[in-house]
Amino acid sequence: NEPTVLTITYAPWITIVKGAQDTNAGRLEPGDVVAYTINVGNSGNLAGTVRIVDTMPAGFTYNPASLALPSGASATFAAGQGVNGTGVLTVSNVRVEGVSNQNPQPFASVTFSGSIKADAVHQSVVKNCLASTVAEAPAQTPSACDAGLTVYNAPVLVVTKTVVDNNGGGVEPD
Repeated sequence: NEPTVLTITYAPWITIVKGAQDTNAGRLEPGDVVAYTINVGNSGNLAGTVRIVDTMPAGFTYNPASLALPSGASATFAAGQGVNGTGVLTVSNVRVEGVSNQNPQPFASVTFSGSIKADAVHQSVVKNCLASTVAEAPAQTPSACDAGLTVYNAPVLVVTKTVVDNNGGGVEPD
């Protein structure tokens, strides 16, 4: 009989879920505020330290005062950067403990918000994606996107009525 040999790997196993919500719960229109939540979970048996790089979507203006971070995390915002030129939010040192009897579902959350720009294209989709790295497990690069929200920015129609008397006289009612 050969003995059974088990190799136990100690490592974090990071997952990220990202959500977006129009805070007024109506149609998403210019000026509306969109709140983003990034939940970082760890189903591994060791803590993980996550770095998140989040490029802001087109048609969106980030509000730095809205940023809420877990304890020990830090953030920078590079305005004008990213593929849309709308900025890149980098959140560092998001620490998520490993699974234990005391903490069976460890997670950390990052939240922020911003508004839809006045010139957002009608029926465009505001979708926000992020990439990340895990310091203790460099092969892990979890990414996440929200489902996307459709912007309703219908054109404003202005009607002007002009009356011209083709006989050259004054215009009078019948």
